[in-house]
Amino acid sequence: MTSVQPIDDPAIPGLPSLSRHATYLAATHGIQPQAVRLYAWNVTISSALWGDFHVLEVTLRNALNDQLVAHTGRPDWWNASLPLHSFETSRINDAIREVTTQKGRAGTPGHIVAELNFGFWVGLLANKYHQRLWVPILQHAFPHIRGSRRDLHRDLERLRRLRNRTAHVRHEVAQFQ
Repeated sequence: MTSVQPIDDPAIPGLPSLSRHATYLAATHGIQPQAVRLYAWNVTISSALWGDFHVLEVTLRNALNDQLVAHTGRPDWWNASLPLHSFETSRINDAIREVTTQKGRAGTPGHIVAELNFGFWVGLLANKYHQRLWVPILQHAFPHIRGSRRDLHRDLERLRRLRNRTAHVRHEVAQFQ
């Protein structure tokens, strides 16, 4: 039994949207086989990064959550009157609604924490939280940090954007499987 290699799969040009495929065609000066290979390479690279992004997201979430729990003394730290902006409060409320819909009364604070996305956690390291959360609480999640909170946030924000780009490639492929 012979298998079709992704770069030889005739369905690949139909996977991304026409505008997305046009990006690959433009990058290869309109050479269709090269555009298909470039798209396949992008999928391969995106897939290779996905596991590392997962570990990064879970590690960041757990480190920040642990500090918030320790500071407030409660697993539902969002109910402890922390100085959160409306955007983050809204994300927490969305997570609570989602967990309540999915799990009902069986939903736990851990389920809610897991429902909060990578962007939420990266956002807690933004400048707007420097005095409110970083100085008193969150800096303790990074005992070996070299550099500033600003550097950490900038690097994590870049990784968040790359993660989202990677997720979009994976989503395009998953639609056709």
